Amino acid sequence: MLGMPERALTQEVGIEFSKGSWKKQLNQAKRQKKLIFLDCHTKWCGFCKVLAQYVFTDPEVARFYNQHFVNVEMDMEEGVGVELVKRYGIHAYPTLLFINAQGELEDYHAGYLAPKELIALGERALKPENNLAGMQKRYAAGEREPEMLREYLRILSKAYQDSLMREIISTDLGGLDDNRFYTPEVWNIIEENGQAAISLLISRVIPNRDKFYGVVEKERVDQGIDKALSAKAISFIHNAGRKSFHPEECRQLKEFFLSQKALPYAGEYLATIYAGEYLHQKEYTQVLNVLEDIVKYHYFRLDSRDEVLNFTLRYVAECEDMEIRKQGMELLDALPRTTIREKKKPMYEATRKMLAGKE
Repeated sequence: MLGMPERALTQEVGIEFSKGSWKKQLNQAKRQKKLIFLDCHTKWCGFCKVLAQYVFTDPEVARFYNQHFVNVEMDMEEGVGVELVKRYGIHAYPTLLFINAQGELEDYHAGYLAPKELIALGERALKPENNLAGMQKRYAAGEREPEMLREYLRILSKAYQDSLMREIISTDLGGLDDNRFYTPEVWNIIEENGQAAISLLISRVIPNRDKFYGVVEKERVDQGIDKALSAKAISFIHNAGRKSFHPEECRQLKEFFLSQKALPYAGEYLATIYAGEYLHQKEYTQVLNVLEDIVKYHYFRLDSRDEVLNFTLRYVAECEDMEIRKQGMELLDALPRTTIREKKKPMYEATRKMLAGKE
């Protein structure tokens, strides 16, 4: 959000944020018998500034939050913010926390919210049985109804609890017998949590997807499987230069797709995974060969092909070998006009500049 005023200049009206030390805020919450609403932001976070300027100043939002919470805003890269990042496991910005007077986390949401959504989040935080802490207690007490699990997973997904989500799906859904597993309720959970359900999709859903066809529309099942597998394959490109790239998982998925010749779009998923693997290994010539195959054999439907190509070419732009980058530019320039959606063309122009060393 270039040119946007600093938060202090935009927060003239709206939510009233309390001043003082973190200890003071906890004491104030105790005296007033309220939760703390903690807006976790950084100076460089664009959506944090959007929240401050357009959402926190909304009259309905301000009225609700000023009535029900002790409101605190904090730069998480300064002072006590650095400590709280570790304590509450903050991984992205903006992050919105609801904390009780004992400093215990009651609810957690990462990401931007519109005014009505922010009010709905606050309403959830005020219900001890339905907020994050309440769901954790219900789960620990043995509650496993599908709708409860579905809502719990929704909350966990916004709290960056990926490993816990995978554990819940694997244990609580994977352990169901066929009569309880192949139901609309279980499909709803799998459909909404495709990335966390990859292992279950591979081991139990895909080999027996006809059993879900009997209780859910076939098209919906096929689209849900495709969405999850596409996203998983693309994640290998996104994570190519990160510690979150897992070579063993990459190998296992390649073997699976190679064995699934009847699986729609298996070739697309394989091509994407190979692109991510070669990027991770910095084998840029191999990366470009895979991209050429993606274009040549018309892999990917239009809405995913242009993104895969763009993400991958941006990694290629990091290569120090100008000849490799030149080949990347040539590949980009040779793309058929129909390959890139109109709204994505500015991104490709920026990628070409990166390949040319102009950005």
